[in-house]
Amino acid sequence: MNPMNVLIPLIVALILSFQSSLSVGQEFNFEDLKDRTIELYRSSPWGKASRTVPFYLFETSGTAEIKDLMVYGQEIYVKDTRIVVPGQVTLALPRQDSPSGVTLRARDRIELDITFSGLERTGSFVTQLVVNSPSLGASRFLPVNLVVSDKWGFPLFVIFLGVLGGFLTHYLSERWRPRQDNNYRIARLRGLISSLRGAVRAPEKLERLQSLWDGLRSAEEKNYRGDFAEARVQLDQVEKDVEAFRKEEVKEKAKALAALSDLRAVGELYQRQLAGLTAEETKHLQAILNELREAEALLWADQVDLANERLEDVRGLLEDFKKQRLQKDLEVQKRQLEELGAVPDEYQDDKQQIEVRLGEVRHLLARGDLEEARKGLDEVEVALEGLRSKLAVRRGKPFSPVVRRFMTGLREAEEVETRPRIEILDLPENRTTDTTLSFQIKDPKGMIQPGDRLRWDFGEGGALEEGGRSVFHRFKEPGDYPVKALVLRGAQDELVMQLSQPVKILPGRTERSLEQIRRHLQLGDLVLSGIALVLASLTGLLYLYVDKTFGSLQDYLLAFLWGFGIDSSVRGFTDVLKKITGVQ
Repeated sequence: MNPMNVLIPLIVALILSFQSSLSVGQEFNFEDLKDRTIELYRSSPWGKASRTVPFYLFETSGTAEIKDLMVYGQEIYVKDTRIVVPGQVTLALPRQDSPSGVTLRARDRIELDITFSGLERTGSFVTQLVVNSPSLGASRFLPVNLVVSDKWGFPLFVIFLGVLGGFLTHYLSERWRPRQDNNYRIARLRGLISSLRGAVRAPEKLERLQSLWDGLRSAEEKNYRGDFAEARVQLDQVEKDVEAFRKEEVKEKAKALAALSDLRAVGELYQRQLAGLTAEETKHLQAILNELREAEALLWADQVDLANERLEDVRGLLEDFKKQRLQKDLEVQKRQLEELGAVPDEYQDDKQQIEVRLGEVRHLLARGDLEEARKGLDEVEVALEGLRSKLAVRRGKPFSPVVRRFMTGLREAEEVETRPRIEILDLPENRTTDTTLSFQIKDPKGMIQPGDRLRWDFGEGGALEEGGRSVFHRFKEPGDYPVKALVLRGAQDELVMQLSQPVKILPGRTERSLEQIRRHLQLGDLVLSGIALVLASLTGLLYLYVDKTFGSLQDYLLAFLWGFGIDSSVRGFTDVLKKITGVQ
């Protein structure tokens, strides 16, 4: 008999006798469980993870039973640290043979349910199961590895947020802002063209405005389709054409205001100086002045074409009134000549010349040449006065100076003692940054000579502008400005007079719209900041917090730098998109 055949079983039996009487079943045993990892999943990022895992204890020696067996769990630690995290480990025994524990018989097994619960954090953790029994002597420790994470839906949701953040960044830089800029310009130009269409009546002007309107509609369609660059180019052209049209209208308005001023001066002069007006003539003259007031109201409402039509009507009415007054003066002078009666022979030539001149005046009135007729009547009046003086001297009557007076009041007016002044032809509420203002120098006494040069200073810090007595200027910024006109004379440009007129410029529609755009851009920046905040929070938590300890000063400094870097990255990404797409 071979001695080894006896010795080997004895050695094996001896080794087994010293081994632990406990062992985990086929799924888990003392040797394998410490190398296995139990995975747990939280129901939500703000929830807690829990799981129940079954395993078995075996008595493998087959020689004895183990009495008063107890199994319990210890605290849960972050792996490779001694940091305790919230959580519980509980074990449920199927039976308990005595108050001190259960009895594990030879070659028997006990099924245990281990419940891990209350785990709030995600990461890798470790704990131990403690097995006690008087039959074992020393306690046995069974290490257990745990990994806690969220379910797959939550990382997917974070990825979706990242994609959404990228989309919003792209939209804000390439779509939203240029679309908003173009929409603002379209709305502003639509309002300008609409107001101009309601003010003009000339067919050629209406045709130009219709062309501008069609261009605006085309730009609006391109902007809607996303062709922002082409829409911007077309809007630039429309805006340029509209501004040119408005400048022409401003010039026409200034001319109309000057004509209105002249016509009003004539009408008021008639009222003051014409004597012997009949009730019908007074009524006629008052109707003319009313027409002038209506024309002025149309001008301030920017209805230039309608105002010009009304002014033409007023000119016709004044011409009719003037003609009637000249005919009346002609009849008066004929009567005065007849009242002289027979004159001495030496004055017959003078009387015949007056009669001939009166006949010429009659023909001039018939042809409508009112200015020449007025001159003729003046000459007749002088000749009549001269003839009366000669007759008075011949008859021995004392000669008294004759105060000549033009009965029609068409050539002399009462002089008003005023210095030259700057007048603003626009109403105060219309003096805005998007309006070209009209300035005009009034010089009733003619103190400014024809050869004098005028230089204008509009108080904006620029160089003096050469100009005439009527100039146009558009202020870029709202505020109070001192408008000055320097009157220079001679080859040395000697300053002989300085006129000044303060003007208050209000914010125009453009300024108000720009302020609205600025608020929109600020909102866009806030949205970008919100995106950066979300990205920084999510990526920072994933990179800095999950599976890591957090709370030191270094952690907080790194978190601050992380948020700062993410915000800069988002804005830098937006700027790169602008350069790539050409969006300004």
